[in-house]
Amino acid sequence: METDYLILIIASLIAVGFMRYTPRNAGPNLVAAWSLGVLIAVSWISAIWLISGMIANLIFMKIGDQSSKRGLVLCVAITFHSALLLYMRELPNLLLLGGAYFTLRHIHVIAEWWIDPNSMPTYKNYLRYQLFLPVLAAGPIHRCAPFLRQISRRRNDLGELLEGSERLLFGVFQYTFLGSWLMNKIVWGMEVFISVKPFFIGDLIFSALDWISLYFLFSGISSIAIGLSLMMGIRIEENFNSPWRARSLPDFWSRWHMSLTSFSRDYVFRPVSIKLSSNLLGAFFAMLFIGIWHGSSISWVLWGFWQGIGVLLTVYFRGKGVFSCLPRWMGWVFAALWLVATEPMVSRIS
Repeated sequence: METDYLILIIASLIAVGFMRYTPRNAGPNLVAAWSLGVLIAVSWISAIWLISGMIANLIFMKIGDQSSKRGLVLCVAITFHSALLLYMRELPNLLLLGGAYFTLRHIHVIAEWWIDPNSMPTYKNYLRYQLFLPVLAAGPIHRCAPFLRQISRRRNDLGELLEGSERLLFGVFQYTFLGSWLMNKIVWGMEVFISVKPFFIGDLIFSALDWISLYFLFSGISSIAIGLSLMMGIRIEENFNSPWRARSLPDFWSRWHMSLTSFSRDYVFRPVSIKLSSNLLGAFFAMLFIGIWHGSSISWVLWGFWQGIGVLLTVYFRGKGVFSCLPRWMGWVFAALWLVATEPMVSRIS
């Protein structure tokens, strides 16, 4: 486990004490202040970026409340945060922590303000929301209103503390043993086997192992964050729901990194579908957005394009002609093959 991430876990355990054993109203403020201090120590540039984005958002919302062009303000704000994310990624030799995640939280806050002006958080509540240490580095991308509601209603429940501790330990096991040690051993043991396979077959096998490893690693990180949050009395969004049981590619993406795909559904798929009067195009652009969110290189753009095409084909042909007669397990096979073909195809095209 990387040193910086281990520091965040230890610091989050200290934050559990702040939340549980200080006065009710003081706990969330202490956690936010502690989170900011830890973020400054680990990545000062990320702390400046996060706070600057908060200030910018509050200014945007204030301007929008005083004018009749709230839609224009929303577009400017989304462009600002997106451009800042792309710019920060291009800066060399800087440790950036959680920028892609808190950028989406900024966009979520101002998008919800555009829908309902009364949802604009106070500066203190905005700090509490963005500076919540367990989710700073790698999510989940929790929503503002449910989080603040839980903050106001939280109580020191021993059951939640024990449940959160169990989830934390399970996440550490997933990340360190299954995702790191075990999968590294399996990949090492498979290297000779893969090397003697036909060129593309070997790539598919290696890609499948990458997906399995990524699941254990990222699901473990999510479980750690969820467990730490629950120890503080906050139940944040789940990120995975048995993705390998999915019966189709869209079903897979509704189960994998769910806090990101639900964001893409609410703020990309629905607006695009309504604007273009096409759910197919909405689904395609939602997947393209997810690819670009991961990185602005041509490889990530092609990754999003590949997933978008797969989702589009699945939705378009579902229940049509010969496809209506196929057994349900064929959908699982298509989804699995499409996913493991992603890396080999993208690497060759790019």
